[in-house]
Amino acid sequence: MSEDRNFKTVVLDNEEIGKRLKELRETAKLSQEKLAEKLCRNRVSILRYEKGKDTISLDVLNDYRNEFHVSADYILYGSQLADEERDLISEIDAILAKYRCK
Repeated sequence: MSEDRNFKTVVLDNEEIGKRLKELRETAKLSQEKLAEKLCRNRVSILRYEKGKDTISLDVLNDYRNEFHVSADYILYGSQLADEERDLISEIDAILAKYRCK
C-alpha cells in the first residue's frame, strides 16, 4: 500500500547563499583567512562557499549562524529574524562560545 504524500521540494541557491555569506563576512570586516581561522576551516573552503561552488553543510551553516548571530533561514533564504529572536540567539551563542574550537 502506498501513501500519497505531498512533500514540498526545497531548492537552495548556492550562489545567493554565497552572496549572503560574503556580505556577513565583509560587514564584520573579516578577511577570508581570519574567518577561516575563527571557524576552524581553510580559506579555500570559505572562498568556495562564497562563490556558490560548494553546498553549505549543516555544520558549516551552524558555524556561520553562531559567528554572525543570524538565523539559518537568513543564510539559506534571506529572511530576517525579529530583534528579540536575534537577542536570544546571541545569548545562547555566548554560552556555547566556550565550547567552540579555538
